[in-house]
Amino acid sequence: MSTRSMLCIKQADGTLKSMFKHWDGYPSYMVPILEHFNTDELAEELVNYESIESLMTQEQLDHHRQSFPDAEEWSDKNLIKLSNGDYISHAVGEPRIFKNLRDLWRVEWAVEYVYVWNGYKWIIVDPDAEDIR
Repeated sequence: MSTRSMLCIKQADGTLKSMFKHWDGYPSYMVPILEHFNTDELAEELVNYESIESLMTQEQLDHHRQSFPDAEEWSDKNLIKLSNGDYISHAVGEPRIFKNLRDLWRVEWAVEYVYVWNGYKWIIVDPDAEDIR
Protein backbone atom coordinates (compact mmCIF):
# COMPACT_ATOMS: atom_id res chain seq x y z
CA MET A 1 0.00 0.00 0.00
CA SER A 2 1.24 3.48 -0.76
CA THR A 3 0.73 6.90 0.78
CA ARG A 4 0.21 9.28 -2.11
CA SER A 5 1.07 12.95 -1.93
CA MET A 6 1.48 16.06 -4.02
CA LEU A 7 4.47 18.38 -3.88
CA CYS A 8 3.63 21.91 -4.94
CA ILE A 9 5.16 25.30 -5.42
CA LYS A 10 2.88 28.28 -4.86
CA GLN A 11 3.57 30.60 -7.78
CA ALA A 12 3.35 34.40 -7.83
CA ASP A 13 -0.06 34.30 -9.57
CA GLY A 14 -1.46 31.96 -6.87
CA THR A 15 -1.47 28.84 -9.03
CA LEU A 16 0.18 25.63 -7.86
CA LYS A 17 2.92 23.96 -9.85
CA SER A 18 2.46 20.36 -8.74
CA MET A 19 3.97 16.90 -8.86
CA PHE A 20 2.39 13.62 -7.74
CA LYS A 21 4.49 11.33 -5.51
CA HIS A 22 3.38 7.72 -5.27
CA TRP A 23 5.25 6.20 -2.31
CA ASP A 24 5.97 7.30 1.28
CA GLY A 25 4.02 10.55 1.28
CA TYR A 26 3.36 10.53 5.02
CA PRO A 27 4.75 13.44 7.07
CA SER A 28 7.24 11.48 9.18
CA TYR A 29 9.04 10.56 5.94
CA MET A 30 8.46 13.70 3.90
CA VAL A 31 9.13 16.49 6.40
CA PRO A 32 12.78 15.52 7.08
CA ILE A 33 13.58 14.95 3.40
CA LEU A 34 11.87 18.16 2.26
CA GLU A 35 14.24 20.03 4.57
CA HIS A 36 16.89 19.19 1.94
CA PHE A 37 14.91 21.34 -0.54
CA ASN A 38 14.95 24.59 1.43
CA THR A 39 15.48 27.19 -1.32
CA ASP A 40 13.41 28.28 -4.30
CA GLU A 41 15.99 26.75 -6.64
CA LEU A 42 15.95 23.33 -4.92
CA ALA A 43 12.15 23.29 -4.68
CA GLU A 44 11.93 24.10 -8.41
CA GLU A 45 14.40 21.33 -9.25
CA LEU A 46 12.34 18.84 -7.24
CA VAL A 47 8.89 19.79 -8.57
CA ASN A 48 9.93 19.34 -12.15
CA TYR A 49 7.85 16.31 -13.23
CA GLU A 50 4.23 15.25 -13.44
CA SER A 51 4.89 12.28 -11.16
CA ILE A 52 7.59 10.31 -9.40
CA GLU A 53 7.49 7.05 -7.51
CA SER A 54 9.86 7.95 -4.70
CA LEU A 55 12.24 10.52 -3.28
CA MET A 56 15.21 9.36 -1.22
CA THR A 57 18.60 10.28 0.15
CA GLN A 58 21.81 8.52 -0.88
CA GLU A 59 21.70 6.59 2.41
CA GLN A 60 18.16 5.39 1.72
CA LEU A 61 19.07 4.37 -1.82
CA ASP A 62 22.08 2.42 -0.54
CA HIS A 63 19.82 0.64 1.94
CA HIS A 64 17.33 -0.30 -0.80
CA ARG A 65 20.10 -1.58 -3.02
CA GLN A 66 21.54 -3.71 -0.21
CA SER A 67 18.12 -5.07 0.77
CA PHE A 68 17.04 -5.81 -2.80
CA PRO A 69 20.26 -6.21 -4.83
CA ASP A 70 18.52 -7.62 -7.93
CA ALA A 71 15.63 -5.14 -8.00
CA GLU A 72 15.47 -3.31 -11.32
CA GLU A 73 13.70 -0.32 -9.75
CA TRP A 74 16.89 0.81 -7.97
CA SER A 75 19.06 0.72 -11.09
CA ASP A 76 20.64 3.95 -12.32
CA LYS A 77 18.40 4.00 -15.41
CA ASN A 78 15.33 4.59 -13.20
CA LEU A 79 16.92 7.27 -11.00
CA ILE A 80 17.65 10.98 -11.30
CA LYS A 81 20.24 12.46 -8.97
CA LEU A 82 19.35 15.98 -7.90
CA SER A 83 21.90 18.72 -7.26
CA ASN A 84 21.63 18.32 -3.46
CA GLY A 85 22.55 14.60 -3.69
CA ASP A 86 19.05 13.19 -3.20
CA TYR A 87 17.38 10.92 -5.77
CA ILE A 88 14.00 10.59 -7.41
CA SER A 89 12.84 7.45 -9.12
CA HIS A 90 10.64 6.81 -12.14
CA ALA A 91 10.03 10.47 -13.03
CA VAL A 92 7.67 11.18 -15.93
CA GLY A 93 6.02 14.15 -17.60
CA GLU A 94 5.85 17.85 -16.90
CA PRO A 95 4.50 19.35 -13.66
CA ARG A 96 0.79 20.07 -13.57
CA ILE A 97 -0.56 23.54 -12.87
CA PHE A 98 -3.69 23.89 -10.74
CA LYS A 99 -5.65 27.12 -10.35
CA ASN A 100 -6.20 26.55 -6.64
CA LEU A 101 -6.36 23.94 -3.91
CA ARG A 102 -9.91 22.93 -4.76
CA ASP A 103 -8.81 21.90 -8.25
CA LEU A 104 -5.80 20.07 -6.85
CA TRP A 105 -7.94 17.99 -4.47
CA ARG A 106 -9.98 16.84 -7.49
CA VAL A 107 -7.05 15.02 -9.12
CA GLU A 108 -7.69 11.47 -10.21
CA TRP A 109 -5.19 10.06 -7.71
CA ALA A 110 -6.22 9.46 -4.10
CA VAL A 111 -3.88 12.02 -2.57
CA GLU A 112 -3.56 11.94 1.21
CA TYR A 113 -1.08 14.79 1.80
CA VAL A 114 -0.15 17.99 0.00
CA TYR A 115 3.16 19.72 0.68
CA VAL A 116 3.57 23.27 -0.56
CA TRP A 117 6.74 25.34 -0.88
CA ASN A 118 5.53 28.87 -0.14
CA GLY A 119 8.82 30.61 -0.92
CA TYR A 120 10.09 30.31 2.64
CA LYS A 121 9.33 26.80 3.87
CA TRP A 122 7.41 23.62 3.12
CA ILE A 123 3.97 23.44 4.69
CA ILE A 124 1.45 20.61 4.93
CA VAL A 125 -1.95 21.68 3.66
CA ASP A 126 -5.10 20.41 5.32
CA PRO A 127 -7.35 18.46 2.91
CA ASP A 128 -10.29 20.69 3.81
CA ALA A 129 -8.41 23.96 3.31
CA GLU A 130 -9.70 26.39 0.71
CA ASP A 131 -6.47 28.39 0.58
CA ILE A 132 -2.81 28.17 1.58
CA ARG A 133 -1.83 30.13 4.68
